[in-house]
Amino acid sequence: MRKTDDELALLRKKGVEALHIGVESGSDPILAERKKGITSAQTIDALLRLDGAGISYYLTVIPGLGGQRFSYMNAVETARMLNKVHPRNIWCLKLKLWEDTPLYKEALAGNFDMMTPEQILKEERLLIQNLSVSDCLFEDTTVLDKYTIRGMLPEQKDVLLRAIDYLLSL
Repeated sequence: MRKTDDELALLRKKGVEALHIGVESGSDPILAERKKGITSAQTIDALLRLDGAGISYYLTVIPGLGGQRFSYMNAVETARMLNKVHPRNIWCLKLKLWEDTPLYKEALAGNFDMMTPEQILKEERLLIQNLSVSDCLFEDTTVLDKYTIRGMLPEQKDVLLRAIDYLLSL
């Protein structure tokens, strides 16, 4: 976001072809609560500027970042944000609470309702249902700590949803 369009174009000219970016969530209330220092609109603007510079991007999102209470909002608003940009890859990363972090302390105090792997998988399913991106690899290598879900969107959207349904039935 601090780079000018000319600086982005120069980076591309110098060989920067792609970036890996942890957007984490597309929900402004969740981003604010987690003190990320950015809004979904700012993320969209920055990613569209990368498009303009010819720089691809691979995005990481974190299902469960809003806890149980904001699971629906996290899925739907993150999908809404992702639908406005052109990611080459969306990777779901498992939420980990690191000791001595604010979120860890919130959870210890009972102010963050950590989700079970099954609840996170349901949130991920809702995210996929609401995605309308194209030419994008969707993957989660941390599902239930032992399975990988991977498919191209939109072509394999139904396959991804069926795989999640199967895992939820186990």
